[in-house]
Amino acid sequence: MNKAIYTHAWDFLDEGVDTILEQIREIGCREVIVAMAYHAGRFLLPHNPKHRIYYPEDGVVYFKADKVRYAGQRLKPVTASMLSGRNLMGEIIEKSEKRGMSVTAWFVCLHNSRLGFQHPDIVMRNAFGDPYYHYLCPMNPDASGYVLNLLDDFALHYAGNGILLESLSYSGFEHGYHHEFYSMTINAELSALLGLCFCETCRRAAKKRGIDVERLAKAVRKRIDTCVGSNSNKRIVKPFGTVESIGNLRGIKDYLRMRCERVERLLGEAAGLTRMRKMRLDFFGPVFAPVNMSVLEGIDLAGLDKNIDRYVLRIEEKEPAMVEKEIRYAKRYFKPDKIVLSLRLFDLATPSQRNLKAKVELAKRHGLAGCNFYNYGMVSLSRLNWLTDI
Repeated sequence: MNKAIYTHAWDFLDEGVDTILEQIREIGCREVIVAMAYHAGRFLLPHNPKHRIYYPEDGVVYFKADKVRYAGQRLKPVTASMLSGRNLMGEIIEKSEKRGMSVTAWFVCLHNSRLGFQHPDIVMRNAFGDPYYHYLCPMNPDASGYVLNLLDDFALHYAGNGILLESLSYSGFEHGYHHEFYSMTINAELSALLGLCFCETCRRAAKKRGIDVERLAKAVRKRIDTCVGSNSNKRIVKPFGTVESIGNLRGIKDYLRMRCERVERLLGEAAGLTRMRKMRLDFFGPVFAPVNMSVLEGIDLAGLDKNIDRYVLRIEEKEPAMVEKEIRYAKRYFKPDKIVLSLRLFDLATPSQRNLKAKVELAKRHGLAGCNFYNYGMVSLSRLNWLTDI
C-alpha cells in the first residue's frame, strides 16, 4: 500500500530539499505531495527551523508560471515571492527521482481570495447576491479557464508523476475566510443553503435549462431566513438528511444536477490535459461536505470514475468505525484500488498512534490504493515518526 505525505514550498525552502526528502523516506513514504497553488492561512510549524507561525501569500503559485501563456488573459497567476526565481519544484522532482520517490503536484483550484477580490464578478454568490470572495465559481468561464490554463502550464513544463486537484467544484459555506463570526450554530441545512451559488453565470446557465432560478433563489432566501430566525436553533436537521431536507424546493434537484454536470465537464477537460502529458490525475472532494453529500459541492461520484486515476477520500472522523462507513460508501462508486484515504495527523482527528494504525489497517483490509497524510510541516516530528511503524 502506498504512503504519501502533503508538503508546502516553505517546508523545503526552510529545511532543505534533501533533508525533507530523506526524512520522508525514513518514515516509509515513497510519494511526496507538494502544493503548487494554495490559499492564505496562518500555520503553526512545530519543527520548522526558521518559523513557528507562518502566513503564506494569498492565492499564489509555487512554480515558474509561463508569463507569455497568460498574455491577454483576465486572470493571471502570481508566483510566490519566496521562490525568488528558484525552480524549487524542478529540484524536488529531480532529487525525488534519484531516491526512487514519486512527486504529485497539489492544486487548490478555485479557492483563491486574491483573484476573488480582484475580480468580484467571477466569485460565488449566495441567494441574496452576497459575494464569497474566497471562492471562484466553477461555472464562470474566466475562472475555469484560468484553472485549466494553469494545469496545462504546469504539466507542460514539469515531469511530475501526477496532479492532485482540490476545490475543482463548488464550495460549501464554512471554512471560507478569516475571522468568521456567527451568532448561532450553522446546522447542516443552513450551511447547504448558504453554500448554493446564484451568481449571474449560474443564473444564466439555469435559465438555459428551463429552471425558474428566480423562484428557486427566492425560496432559498426564505428557507435561510427561517433557519436564522428566532426559533432556528430548534430546527434540527441531521447531516445525512440535508439533501432530502432541501430537496422539496422546486427546481433544486435540476439545479444541483446542473452544477454536477459542470464540475464533471471541467474534470474531463483536466483529465484530457493530464493524459496528454502522461500524468496521473487524482481528485480530492468533497472538501467540506461528508462524502455521501458530495452533490452539495457539485460532485456526482458516479460521474468521476471515467476521468480520474485515483479518488482521494477526505477523512475527518476520529473513530475508525466511522472511517469504515466512509470507505464502504466510496466503494459503491470506485474500485478499492482506486481509492486513497486522506488522513489528518492533527490531534483532534488522530489522537494516538493506535488510532492511526487502526485507520491504516482499514485501508489495507479494504484493498485501498494507499493513504495520504496531512501534513509534513504542521505536525511534530514525533508524530511524523508514527508513520514508520504502520
